[in-house]
Amino acid sequence: MYNRCLRESVVMSRRMEYKIEAILSEDQFGFRKNMGTREAILALRIIIEKRIRKDKPTYIAFVDVEKAFDNKETAVIRFGETEEVARIRKGVRQGCNLSPSIFNAYIQEAIDIIREKIQLGIKINGRKIDMLRFADDIAVIAENEEDLQRMLRYMEETLLNELSTKINTQKTKVLVCSRNNNITTRIHLQNNQEIKQVEEFAYLGSIISKDGRSKKEIVKRICQAKIAFNKKRGLFTSKNIVQCLNCQEYGHSRKYCAYPPRCVRCGEHHPSSSCGKTRDTPATSKCGLCQGAHPANYKGCAIYQTISRKHNNNISSKKAQQPPPHNLNLNINTNPEYQLQQSGSENTPRSPKHKDELLALLQNNRIDIALISETHFINSTHFYLPGFQIFKTNHPDGTAHAGAAIIVKSSLLFFPLPQFQTDHIQASGIQITLNNTPLNIFAVYSPPRHTITLNQFNDFFLTLGHKFIIGGDLNAKNLQWGCRVNNPRGNLLHLTTQNRNYKVHSPPSPTYWPTSPRKRPDILDIFISKIPNSFHSLTTNLNDLYSDHSAILLTIDSAPLAKPKQPSLILGQMDWLKFKSSLDNQCNLKISLKSPNDIDEAVHLLTKSIQEAAWSSSSPMPNTNSSINLPLHIRILISDKRRARATWQRTKYPSDKRKLNNLTNKLKRLLASIRSDNFTKRLVSLSSTDNSLWQTTRKILRTKQSVPPLKKSDGTWAVTDLDKANIFRHHLYSTFQPHNNILTPSQIEKVNLSLSHPLPMTLPPKHIRPSDVEYAIKNSPRHKSPGYDLITAEVATQLPKKTLLLLTHIFNPILRLSYFPVLWKFSIIIMIPKPGKPPDSPESYRPISLLPLFSKIFERIILKRILPIIEANIPNTQFGFRHNHSTIHQVHRLVDKISYTLEKKLICTAAFLDVSQAFDRVWHEGLLFKLKSILPPYYFLLFKSYLENRYFSVRSGFSLSEVSPIHAGVPQGSVTAPLLFNLFTSDQPTTPNTTIGDFADDKALLAIHSDPEIASNLVQNHLNLLSTWYKDWGIKINETKSIHYTFTLRQIVCPPIFLNNVPLPTAQNVRYLGLHLDRRLTWATHTHNKRLALNNRSRQLRYLLTSQHLNLKNKLLLYKLLLKPIWTYGIQLWGAAKKSNLNKIQIFQSKCLRQITKAPYFVSNHTLHKDLAIPTVQNVAKTFYKRTHSKFHSHRNPLITELSTNTIPGDPRRRLKRTWCRDLLI
Repeated sequence: MYNRCLRESVVMSRRMEYKIEAILSEDQFGFRKNMGTREAILALRIIIEKRIRKDKPTYIAFVDVEKAFDNKETAVIRFGETEEVARIRKGVRQGCNLSPSIFNAYIQEAIDIIREKIQLGIKINGRKIDMLRFADDIAVIAENEEDLQRMLRYMEETLLNELSTKINTQKTKVLVCSRNNNITTRIHLQNNQEIKQVEEFAYLGSIISKDGRSKKEIVKRICQAKIAFNKKRGLFTSKNIVQCLNCQEYGHSRKYCAYPPRCVRCGEHHPSSSCGKTRDTPATSKCGLCQGAHPANYKGCAIYQTISRKHNNNISSKKAQQPPPHNLNLNINTNPEYQLQQSGSENTPRSPKHKDELLALLQNNRIDIALISETHFINSTHFYLPGFQIFKTNHPDGTAHAGAAIIVKSSLLFFPLPQFQTDHIQASGIQITLNNTPLNIFAVYSPPRHTITLNQFNDFFLTLGHKFIIGGDLNAKNLQWGCRVNNPRGNLLHLTTQNRNYKVHSPPSPTYWPTSPRKRPDILDIFISKIPNSFHSLTTNLNDLYSDHSAILLTIDSAPLAKPKQPSLILGQMDWLKFKSSLDNQCNLKISLKSPNDIDEAVHLLTKSIQEAAWSSSSPMPNTNSSINLPLHIRILISDKRRARATWQRTKYPSDKRKLNNLTNKLKRLLASIRSDNFTKRLVSLSSTDNSLWQTTRKILRTKQSVPPLKKSDGTWAVTDLDKANIFRHHLYSTFQPHNNILTPSQIEKVNLSLSHPLPMTLPPKHIRPSDVEYAIKNSPRHKSPGYDLITAEVATQLPKKTLLLLTHIFNPILRLSYFPVLWKFSIIIMIPKPGKPPDSPESYRPISLLPLFSKIFERIILKRILPIIEANIPNTQFGFRHNHSTIHQVHRLVDKISYTLEKKLICTAAFLDVSQAFDRVWHEGLLFKLKSILPPYYFLLFKSYLENRYFSVRSGFSLSEVSPIHAGVPQGSVTAPLLFNLFTSDQPTTPNTTIGDFADDKALLAIHSDPEIASNLVQNHLNLLSTWYKDWGIKINETKSIHYTFTLRQIVCPPIFLNNVPLPTAQNVRYLGLHLDRRLTWATHTHNKRLALNNRSRQLRYLLTSQHLNLKNKLLLYKLLLKPIWTYGIQLWGAAKKSNLNKIQIFQSKCLRQITKAPYFVSNHTLHKDLAIPTVQNVAKTFYKRTHSKFHSHRNPLITELSTNTIPGDPRRRLKRTWCRDLLI
């Protein structure tokens, strides 16, 4: 009877389902044939994806109906019609075959009523879709917020009126799927209850996120699979053999058994629990496995012993294939890794050790930018890769751990960014331009030892700019980017990226591959970006390098800008005959030059003609491919190594590890061999005749440094070349101003009154001849940088005679009209960093002015004419920028005074003054005031025009700043500027009791006396006179950099001296004109500093000096021209020092010669010097001093002539057992 009722119920259910199926709409997926949760999830994802592709948002409300199955007294549905035939007290009957179909019909009625009232939703492929349903799980879909709110309100009203149920507002959620993740909604139902908006929702067990992607769902499924696998891992890894308690067979458990039961005691086919035999009853039948007289679970069973042996062999074999166990490494520093980027980024091992592999990877994969994590660099680390520039950020404590660096291809246009340097994060970055969008790229590393807070992450991301990409090892793990587990830092980083709408780019495979079996592979190296959606990116793994961190590569479908070439007249191979012919055709000698405008126009036409002729006569050089193509066998070996690494990462077999190690070592040896061969060929080809030797040494000694970001006055940073150029321009504009706060009104009035007086009548100046112009051009330096007109001395020497005549024709009207052309008064200024100064301040840079060549040619011709007049007005104490005057002469005068003091037991107190911006702040009116009384009127008017209306522009990188005027200073870089400064300072006051030593703006005052107070008073009186003179002529002395120093053998201290009521500081020793003078004139400090400089230069040249492939002649040439001049400067004076001080230099020379020749230990230093014809330091001192001293007696300066005596001037009695410089004459 029961079975009959069941069959009738099934038949009725099938008929009812058929009838109900006809009235259900297509959006209902629940309890229907061939439709399920998979189809519902797929339909919703397809809708979201199509809307996102069209860049349209999708508004979805996941509605939760309260107690949908159990809430309503429903009418029975019969053949599609509702009848009041039978009443169900509450809900549909759970477990009934008809219940699901009845519920579908029950809810369909309410949905039909809603659709009759409103017709909203979205249109996909011509069909209107407003909701998707699976039983009581309803997803309402709309195009905008207003439509979604209307649909929810109609649904709430209908469910309440028709079905006496309502929407659960606490469980109902709203999700907006779009490309723009910042869309927010505020939806309220009729009772003003707000529906909460979420970023993701678990719909039918699948996570739907606001960006429409399935990444989180995939990660979730993988994690669930890992959890399920780990639960059953014991079945595969356990040493014990699993025996089924149902069938007694081995290899599976009772839960997964499909065989009939077998008793463990009697072997019959019934469960062991129902067996009549007790545990103590002996077995009466055979074993069900081996037919032996024992129970089936007996461990001595032959079947068990056979299976056990096989199982143990398998376990032993698997153990042998695993890497040997290591001790747990608790070192807080992870293995160094590199991040590299091709329009993106990547990861490698430690730099100096794996330099060849890194370079091969960059060249073989055409990497543009490399991001490096955990560099282990220190401040003195120098890392060079040909064709790339490197910017590093070390750990703040200065030790070799942590750190980040970025390697950029030199051909790209980029700008370095400020470093981010803290204990918990180090980052180094650059700015490039992609698709006209500035993009900041940072290499970052975060050591695992520090605990990072959310505020620290926020502070770091605030420094990255609006658009950025960072890549590196942050030691942050999170399931959202594919990690195996979460860690606290990963949770904070995930929260930060979610709050700021950043995108995390993670590779498809793990990046950390530990060698220890106790650790598991995971993802540690990721990219985080905030870039436009138009940038398509792809992240992949690279197995090229050997490290426990594998490289990752981020490729962006956009090409960065290349560096533009600096403008030049010579673009390539020059056809000088064509150049001359073109100039002859363009030059017109029949021009009128009677006014300043005519001169300016003629200068402009001449410059334009030379530029056009040069550009038309030069053939541009073809672009050379700077990348090095690796040999085929190297590339094959790299591919084999890449496959071996992937195999080992998959299997972890020691045999695969050995194969990977062998390939890695073989690749290292081959790459090192190629580098060594290339270096050998380069060294063998070096020669001093073709300039290749000096080009190589110049690259070694002069490391080109780019200007880092400059700090603005408001605390922000100037990153681009244009911003830096304008900051430098503003700084120089304020520099090229006179010290108006020093000048007195009476002095200004006096100068202006003198300048307003008319000039006397004079004869016209002598004309300039073409031979004068040709001689000046011929003797111009060949390798000077050109001015704005790009005309160099190389081009000027090729000018035809007609052009030289035209240039002479321009020079003479300039001289006749006393008018200097405007175009020749415009200078381009480049900034050179001062050593040891903070690089982020514009005050730490020295300006170098580039003037037009023809301006310098004209100045050189004029200077030759006025030089006798200038020399007659410059005091003899001024040795700077004068013919046959040198720094050695001036220091010799001071050394003689100090030597006299020491021999006579006197006191020599000195003041060494530092003039603040001496050349750049010369008062123009004051200079003209002095020139007017010295020069003829036509030269005075010419220099007046020369100083007026001068302008400059700063060049930083490839950008030029705005043009600014110059209101003070002598024109830097010009030929006449040094002598103009000498004339400006020629009337400084003097006193008979002090000795003055001037060399340009370096000034020394010395006073000698037996009483320290009198000696200080003598210097003080002179300083008081100078202080008044400096104020009258607008010269400012930097009191804090000036030094008061005393030379004596007595244990006394001179009273302090003051300048402008400020005491001058004292020091342990004083440096004057490159020589270090100590209190007793022992030269110990000077020789010590020279030895340090020699050691530093020697380290730079070590590769060349110790190379066996560079011939001995070139090695000795390098020593003589690059090392020897360092210690020979001033040896005429310090060469008379004690032997202990001279030995500091002599020992260095002996060691260097031994390195050069690789001489064995039994070859004496005397033999080395003799065979190489290298004199000792003492002999060099004697030779240099004799040569210098022989020229003193014929010198035109009487102060230098006084140095020609064979004893110290004043001829003091030789009291001390000291050797003075004149003793070198013996």
